[in-house]
Amino acid sequence: MLAVPCVYLGHPPLSACVGLARWARAGRLHNLRRVKRLIFEQEAAGGGRHAPRMPRFVLSLFLAFAAAFLASWLIFLGLARLSGAGNLGWIPRVGDIPRPDLFDLVRSTVTSVGLFAGVFAIIYSYRKQRIEESASRRADAEILSKRYQDAASLLGHESAAVRLAGVYALTKLADDDELQRLTISNVLCAYLRMPYEPEGAPAGEREVRHAIIRAIAERLVDPASSTSWCGFDLDFTDCVFDGGSFTGAYFTAGRVSFDGARFIEGHTHFDRTHFTGAHVSFGDGDSHGADFCGGNVSFTSAEFSAGYVTMTFAKFTGGMISFGDAKFKNDGALSFSSADFNGAWLTFGGPIWIGATMNGGRISFAGAKLASGLISLDGLDMTDGEISFESAEFRGAGLSFYRAELRGGKVDFTDARFESGKISWEDAGVAENVVQPWPLPRFPRTPRRVPLPKWRRFLPPRVRRKFPGA
Repeated sequence: MLAVPCVYLGHPPLSACVGLARWARAGRLHNLRRVKRLIFEQEAAGGGRHAPRMPRFVLSLFLAFAAAFLASWLIFLGLARLSGAGNLGWIPRVGDIPRPDLFDLVRSTVTSVGLFAGVFAIIYSYRKQRIEESASRRADAEILSKRYQDAASLLGHESAAVRLAGVYALTKLADDDELQRLTISNVLCAYLRMPYEPEGAPAGEREVRHAIIRAIAERLVDPASSTSWCGFDLDFTDCVFDGGSFTGAYFTAGRVSFDGARFIEGHTHFDRTHFTGAHVSFGDGDSHGADFCGGNVSFTSAEFSAGYVTMTFAKFTGGMISFGDAKFKNDGALSFSSADFNGAWLTFGGPIWIGATMNGGRISFAGAKLASGLISLDGLDMTDGEISFESAEFRGAGLSFYRAELRGGKVDFTDARFESGKISWEDAGVAENVVQPWPLPRFPRTPRRVPLPKWRRFLPPRVRRKFPGA
């Protein structure tokens, strides 16, 4: 690009222009890094990332003397003109300044330069203070790093008491050092992902795991706190939960993964949890879903206002999952798409006073397989939003809207398949056009098989055909 204009304007030969272009392309003309290397020291003063980068000593000394000399000369000329010496040039000639005034001018100049020397002393003191502060911060960083190494090593100890001490040491370090906070959260989640079975687990292991869950939850309850972990990506993939509590947690941003997690026993609490922007996944379609095979998982009084909670391809084979008194509004979403219900009890209410409230949002059972168990929407109060059973397959599970108040929104059964089971609308208040399509198809009746008496089982086949159920 530089060679063409050089040839046209009659500048140096083409080969020289090409060389100049390569030199510029290599960054030797406008490379700020090279300029900084010439001016500043290669390593920060004192070393470490906290130390300030200072100019080279020889260059700083030369510039200081040059600036002092120039300032002194300018002060001298200025004072000479003020004393009536006439129109002086940059270099006065002999006789331009009267001899009696020369001594006073020199003395005034020296006094003024002394003031500048005081300014240089202040600058030097500031430089020294910066270096000392950097050394102090570097020492603090080394102490925090040592604390992390010691605390992390405790998690691998064979004693549960020592591992508990490691958990508390790590969480205290996370509160003290913001730079290591995300790393510590990943370490604690990784510990929970380690293989674990309640039966046969080492003594105290359950307490260690519950302490980790409690420590994480405590740092999710206040998004405005300076030590908050709200917004972190938390990975609980394939974890085994036999209890624990995330009560009052705020999931505001990022991704929290429970993909493949197993809830096998105990009571896991997500009560009064706020889902306000994060993607909380118990299965998102790209990975295997969580397995609710025992125990209770409660989302009582949880709030779904933004973000989404997905349980795609999750398996509900035992226990109870409760969303009693939960509140759905704005863009909050809860998805059970393609989930497999085969024995669990999923409830959004129970008694009328703990029914969920929907003023927006969406609950989806699209494509779910409802083989057995119960989905209870008893006491649901819905004024807006959508509950979708689109393409769901009812193969034996029960669905109850007992005392539900469906004043608005939409309950969608489009393309749902009704093979067996029961849907109850007892004492429900349903506004017009809320349930679509309406009326719902009836479950097909299964012919009743009448058992034969033992003695008739020995009859010939053509006689047995006369008996119903034969």
